[in-house]
Amino acid sequence: MRRRWVVTAVVLMGTGTVPALAVEPSWHTGIQIAPPATRPGAPAAALAAGGEGVAAWPITVRTGARMQIRTRHGFVSPWRIEWTSGTYRSAPSAPASGANAAGAAVVVWRVPNGPVRSAVRASRTGSWRVLAVPAPVVSGPRTFVSPQATVAPDGSATVAWAALEDGVWMVRGARRNPSGAWTATPPLTTTGAGTPTVRLNASGDAVAAWIVPRPGTEALLVPKGPVHVTRRAATGDWEPAQVVGESEGGADVGIGSDGGVAAAWSAASTTDVPDIVVARAAPGGAWQAPGAVASGVSPRVAVNGSGAMFAAWSEPERIDQPDRLWASLNRQGSWSPAAPVGAWTAGWVGAVENLRTQTTMDESGRAFLTWVDPGPPGYAVAAATAGADGVFTGFGANADSGNMALATDGRGNALVLYPQGTATGDTISAASWDLRARPDVRAVARGVWLPKQRSTRWTITVRNRSAVTARGVRLDVSVCCGDRVRSTAPPAASPTARVRRWTLGTLRPGQQRRVRIVTRLSPRATQPHAHFGDVRAICIAARPIAWGAIRRPLGVAG
Repeated sequence: MRRRWVVTAVVLMGTGTVPALAVEPSWHTGIQIAPPATRPGAPAAALAAGGEGVAAWPITVRTGARMQIRTRHGFVSPWRIEWTSGTYRSAPSAPASGANAAGAAVVVWRVPNGPVRSAVRASRTGSWRVLAVPAPVVSGPRTFVSPQATVAPDGSATVAWAALEDGVWMVRGARRNPSGAWTATPPLTTTGAGTPTVRLNASGDAVAAWIVPRPGTEALLVPKGPVHVTRRAATGDWEPAQVVGESEGGADVGIGSDGGVAAAWSAASTTDVPDIVVARAAPGGAWQAPGAVASGVSPRVAVNGSGAMFAAWSEPERIDQPDRLWASLNRQGSWSPAAPVGAWTAGWVGAVENLRTQTTMDESGRAFLTWVDPGPPGYAVAAATAGADGVFTGFGANADSGNMALATDGRGNALVLYPQGTATGDTISAASWDLRARPDVRAVARGVWLPKQRSTRWTITVRNRSAVTARGVRLDVSVCCGDRVRSTAPPAASPTARVRRWTLGTLRPGQQRRVRIVTRLSPRATQPHAHFGDVRAICIAARPIAWGAIRRPLGVAG
């Protein structure tokens, strides 16, 4: 994975529970939910009432790969490893996970070129069991697409996914009672070459959508053609597919807790810019006429049990400037004015990258979305949320890939997971939107390049920006890129030849500490300008709550 070096502070929380304070909801970012592991794959996330969380992702080991599950029991509880699979020869598919408030949970994945497996747990104090999911063995990379997993309040679980089988796209799934085996749900054979998108709600109701590409558009990453949609009740069969519109650049579908569904696509307009249109169908009802929201392509849509809807899309591709992500909400029967919520620094790839955008709307009417910016030098993952005021509040974080997972609990809280590189290895980081107060320790490094000494003088400021005391704060600086340490102030410990460590202890709200380090470019370095042109001269590991950034050298000193 591509590495985006950051500076962060290590915050050791201890064993106590951080009390909830009367604070405004906010994003708590940089939560490292696992020690650095070897090349973690795409994660899956589940969030239930009370902060019950389940995370799963593939990890690489010496002889192959494994699936790993970590959980937390409460918003500020630590993430702990609970289960790891046996070793596969290659990485299993990106998983899907679901959970309920009692801690019943499921994680589902496909063994490489093999069967579909699941790990299930009956409660937060129960043990994980591995159960086979009835499905044909299919070879190839496109055998586990758009995986979904949900757990109802009574503990029953439903899983679904799409698979390319002998050149035909199938939507398959299974359902399980709390103490039984998996039973296959009726399969769906789609038409045409378009990749299906599958969505589930907690009850197990499903909706699937796909585009049948028009001749000449089959090779497009964002196909164009008729949009087909079909629904399935939790214990029923798939309805006959309906064509709800003609897409000029992408389509998506969402399902609410009541079984109501919404579809969005970009339709031809009287101008050169397509229109984003959205159609909705009440539970078991007919599709309403679609309505235009704004101009754009590659839409994403979500709907809740009250019929409120949320849509996000990218503006048309433009090479001359970065693309932007737009969003709108529909709570009272009409769409709010389109609001910009993000941008891609990579310019024209915006419409394609929006295929990774994820959206959801919970029962409180709060909308969440995540997206990825593929701009140099790697990836950045971002998320935003909008409540009753319609104002979007977001965050951005460096990431090692465009893989991410978004989960909500239906009560206004959310969890975002994404892979991130650190000085000591790759890990999975998290951001949580909730009402719980946490320490927010941030470290910012600024450097001055000293060309005569071939050195850089760094000042690292570590500050507690929250209303909660942070205890056990530790700063680890790793030196790379052909550099070596000349001096530190105050003196630092050296657990390894490249790492310098400061134990900063307790930081009260608003308190900050500064440390200094001077690095010298090695005579053997092949990049004599590394300090001035590359900010990766120092880097940091973090756990579990931290955030940081490196600023480019402030200037040149004699």
